[in-house]
Amino acid sequence: MLWLCACLFAAWFGLSVANQFETPFTYRLRKLDIFGLISVWKFFAPRPGIHDHYILIQDCDSTGQLLEWKQLLGPSVRRPQSFVWNPGKWESKAIADLLQLVAQANSFGRLDNRTLMLTSPYLVILHFVLGQPCGPEVVARRFALVQKTGRFGKVELSMASDFHPLLSR
Repeated sequence: MLWLCACLFAAWFGLSVANQFETPFTYRLRKLDIFGLISVWKFFAPRPGIHDHYILIQDCDSTGQLLEWKQLLGPSVRRPQSFVWNPGKWESKAIADLLQLVAQANSFGRLDNRTLMLTSPYLVILHFVLGQPCGPEVVARRFALVQKTGRFGKVELSMASDFHPLLSR
């Protein structure tokens, strides 16, 4: 049993290492990896992450009027000491990873919007978005995932959700 577990983890590690490179094998591997078990790290990659990710929200009041889009989350301001002391990094990193997972699942065309709404990353982002404070007149909220390349680069819509009712406040 121990050897079986060791072989399984060794195979998983080997596939994870292979998945760091852009090859025809890894494209097929990513298509087969429907549960997202094989990771892709971008720490010291030849093509590191170059996009900033944002969450925008829009509320709908009880009369059906749509309120303005607001930025809920975006990249944090970098300070000189951030490379040593950055206590908020884990939260922004977690949200950025979730945004990338949703955008990645959406960009592959594997999932339609209804199926995408059942994925774990989507549900975690939805929980985060619906948990943000709002006015008493707001009855529903939707969110959009937006990415921007560089400081003055192009802004692209990754996905926009349907309106979700705010059940309890």
